[in-house]
Amino acid sequence: MRPDATGAPAGGATAPDGVIAAWISGTFRFCLRCGVSYEAVRSNEFGKLVTLDREGRSSAMSVLASSVLRSLRGIDDPEFPDEARKLLTFVDNRQDASLQAGHFNDFALVVQLRSALYRALKHAGEDGIDTLDLGVEVTRALGLAPADFAQAPDAIVGLRRTERALRNVITYRAMRDLQRGWRITLPNLEQTGLLIVDYPDVVALSEVDSAWADVHPMLAAASPGVRAEIGRVLLDELRRVLAIDAPALTADNVDRLRRESREQLAGLWTVPETEPDPPLGLAIPGSGSKSKPRNALYLSGRGALGRWLRQPERFGVPLSVDDASHVIEALLAFLHTQNQLVQVTEMGETGYRLNSAAIVLRAGPGEAGAPDPLRRRFEDDQRPRVIPFFRDLYLESGRQLGGLRAAEHTAQVRPEDRQERERLFGTEPRRLPLLFCSPTMELGVDIRSVGARTQSSKRFRIRRRPVPVPAVRAALAGVAGLRAHRRRRWAALPGRQRGWPAEPGEACGGPRRHPMRRAATPRRRPVHERRRGLVRP
Repeated sequence: MRPDATGAPAGGATAPDGVIAAWISGTFRFCLRCGVSYEAVRSNEFGKLVTLDREGRSSAMSVLASSVLRSLRGIDDPEFPDEARKLLTFVDNRQDASLQAGHFNDFALVVQLRSALYRALKHAGEDGIDTLDLGVEVTRALGLAPADFAQAPDAIVGLRRTERALRNVITYRAMRDLQRGWRITLPNLEQTGLLIVDYPDVVALSEVDSAWADVHPMLAAASPGVRAEIGRVLLDELRRVLAIDAPALTADNVDRLRRESREQLAGLWTVPETEPDPPLGLAIPGSGSKSKPRNALYLSGRGALGRWLRQPERFGVPLSVDDASHVIEALLAFLHTQNQLVQVTEMGETGYRLNSAAIVLRAGPGEAGAPDPLRRRFEDDQRPRVIPFFRDLYLESGRQLGGLRAAEHTAQVRPEDRQERERLFGTEPRRLPLLFCSPTMELGVDIRSVGARTQSSKRFRIRRRPVPVPAVRAALAGVAGLRAHRRRRWAALPGRQRGWPAEPGEACGGPRRHPMRRAATPRRRPVHERRRGLVRP
């Protein structure tokens, strides 16, 4: 692949003079500005170049709603009643109401768990937290009151069973969050640099030269640092596809959690019956086949791990495909004998999963994201960047999301559930502070104290998207009825001239601006005049 160099003047046409640019056909392989090279052959181009503003508006709505509710709860004014610390939001239709309520609940749950996990890791210090103690430490860091998670918060007996159910659910959620982060608008703790996943036994094994003598000649001749790096990259690859052998992730345990949470827990902390089982991965040495198990991770010399091992930087000399495959097979077998991996057979395939006891979690400084050398390679002075907003969200705002929950209020909800939500929203906003309603707001909701009623008698309200009234009026007034050349002329106008706001603040404030160019249709004669021509004398 050879780049095609050409000149790019300000006018846009190619010419010998101007800024020298190079056109490379194919996938986006590297970025000179970020100093990153993408190693994966098959990767999502959208994930390489996407920015936060290209994602859906549900994430923005959840962030705004949570910020408003946190601000309402933080108002220190004796004249501001507790029943007014809630938010009522209208959306376009019933489907959007259900979508937004579920999105907000997932957002609040994930942020609370990750924030509590970081606080627990910070408190543990350099020793970190073992996966066996994950549920206990994270539950302690959450500091939830019984009213935030229990079905019967005022019960005199049975609180220990409820707390045990909460710890089990938190352990399950925290273990599932160890897989590779895929949300662009909600990166995990690893991507924000607040979590370091370590494997201390692999580091100790790499320093014992005699243990590697019979594993593979390349591994035996490698330095302890190279062996530790290869072992860490391999175990990271298994963990990120959730190829983890842990009691909390088994299908039987998830079924038990569904029953236990249904009987003991309420709100965000229940495991719904519709939630699928965790997609456990399985690392299989060799190339893939058509009848491969679900979520299988095949490790061979031609895969991402094999290509990384074949680079001269690993062993000092480039490896062939077969040599890289032999190194992977020998390393998997050796780590299995050292109790770092567990051998599993599924659908006739024998593979490996990471022993959860080999994982230790530690707090990170939040300066750079976790490295992923199999997919991205950075220059020496560059590291994976961290989005400060999400880092600060886990550091500062996660604790304030405790008790926040949303529900939809539409005609698709059963009448008894709808009435219960109206009661909680009207009299106990601590348990249900956010309600998403369809435009009709079936059965009605008591909105006497909705929003932030301050001394100036103002209320908060949120719309999921701004409506450019002049543009809509122009479109509905007959743009479709115009002639073709007039439609093209109207569509070619800048967004500001068609009524769309140029700045975000103009979408919800300031005077209304009409389009500079109005669209109009030819005047049509009244109906009685048109009919008059059809009547013969």
